Amino acid sequence: MYRTVLAGALAASLGAAPAMAANFDVDIMFVIDQSGSMDGEFTDLSANISTFINGLTADASINTVHAGLVTYEEASLGLGVDCGAGDPCLELDQAITGSVPTLAAALSTAAGETFGGTEDALAAVASVLPGGVLFGSAGWRNNTVKTVVLITDEDADDAFSFTYGGLTGYAALGQQLDDAGYLNNIITSTGLFATYEPASRPISDPAGDFDALFDLAAFNADPSGFLTQFAAAKLVELQDGPVTGGSSDVPLPAAAWMLLAGMGGLGAVRARRKAS
Repeated sequence: MYRTVLAGALAASLGAAPAMAANFDVDIMFVIDQSGSMDGEFTDLSANISTFINGLTADASINTVHAGLVTYEEASLGLGVDCGAGDPCLELDQAITGSVPTLAAALSTAAGETFGGTEDALAAVASVLPGGVLFGSAGWRNNTVKTVVLITDEDADDAFSFTYGGLTGYAALGQQLDDAGYLNNIITSTGLFATYEPASRPISDPAGDFDALFDLAAFNADPSGFLTQFAAAKLVELQDGPVTGGSSDVPLPAAAWMLLAGMGGLGAVRARRKAS
């Protein structure tokens, strides 16, 4: 079901990129579509989140892994807006924490709070980036490798309204991630890989592989096995990812990360569409 691809070492021309310490800390924010079709994903992730976290912390290069949870529907409306029946359009369900049971409990609670609506995936991810409405409360630590993990079974309904840096839609979010120096993995339907790819980081390599996109159907079929392989893929990315500041720091210059993202050259475990 899974294929492991290990890429070669980065070219020497990337020597100007921020140097990774021998051991480093990782912050992860799960950003998950809270539509009614996603209750099973919340439940499965809650039951198996320790598999993913333990898969990362077992590596000698990782000091600590902290993670949090944001849920969304019409995220472009911002905080404090009710999308219906008391359900927030955008919510920080759990600030980034080092407690796996605390995160698992937040995921379990979210499973019982799904509802229908408009899925503004781009605004939801942007909400936890520097300048976003949830950035200050998200709990990002200083001097960590930071990554968002977006999980959704829908395309972004704000693709024509989300703007950043003179760009619109998925590419606009990609530019914002580059400027912040954050990674962005996306777990979604394989039919949406090409749609979401401009908003993913690391971006696909020249061969056209979707380095940062992962098959939601594979997760649903075998959550534990998928998360084991996802952790292995994340380790490759994290070890080459930039270290950035936290909620009180300005992120390091993104030029080196932009070069890295453009070069590709990262190994990843990719759940690919089965041949028909």
